[in-house]
Amino acid sequence: MGCAKSREEEEKTKDEVDPPMKNKPPMNVRFEMDRWQEVIAIDRHDPSEEWKRTRLLPALLSASVVERGQQVQAEDVIVEFANTVMAPHESLADHAVEPDALVTVRLDLERAHGYKIVEIAGRYGYFLDQVTLRTKKGDVFTQGGMGGNAWPARQVDSYVTGIWYSGHHEYEGKGIRFILSDGKHMEVVGCKCNDWTTKIEARPGHHLTCQCPPNATHEFQFGNRNQFHFYELPIPSDVA
Repeated sequence: MGCAKSREEEEKTKDEVDPPMKNKPPMNVRFEMDRWQEVIAIDRHDPSEEWKRTRLLPALLSASVVERGQQVQAEDVIVEFANTVMAPHESLADHAVEPDALVTVRLDLERAHGYKIVEIAGRYGYFLDQVTLRTKKGDVFTQGGMGGNAWPARQVDSYVTGIWYSGHHEYEGKGIRFILSDGKHMEVVGCKCNDWTTKIEARPGHHLTCQCPPNATHEFQFGNRNQFHFYELPIPSDVA
């Protein structure tokens, strides 16, 4: 009568018959987005946040499925298998993805549009006391102090494509005007604002943002202390 195998011996026998998945080479997976489809070799145990950055996003850019000016980063790329979204820390193995399986790809365009300025506010007196801008991602950028009177916040429905600035050696200058892509403008100006000393304009098909993105094409600095920083980005292709 033989002795029963220990748990360690059973695991060893199992591994000899069917080696652990982690020792297997990367497997080919078919990724699909709209009309694009490509087979990419992925390590089944790597977290999706890693291979989206190193393998999937470069493939999307190379095939021009995603335009470089679209401001897309790895976290903007959503992958689904069997109608279930893979979390950044999850791997193909976590979702039981088999070789040659089809994984669906889509973009989170809300994030891609996140650098857009959506609200303008500030404070004023005789001069410009403060400028406050909010982006679609919810980040708030404030330059200046709490003096003067509040200039009510206004929503920006289009894109900021130009900025006019009235300089002065005190406070934050005399005033600032934001030129919008729909032909309108919004401004925060002091009572002494009577001229425009600086005018910047984004190139056609581009807009200006107050937050520095990783793929900004131009940076503009102005102000009596060079305190204002704006960056040029392409308007996402689904809008332009």
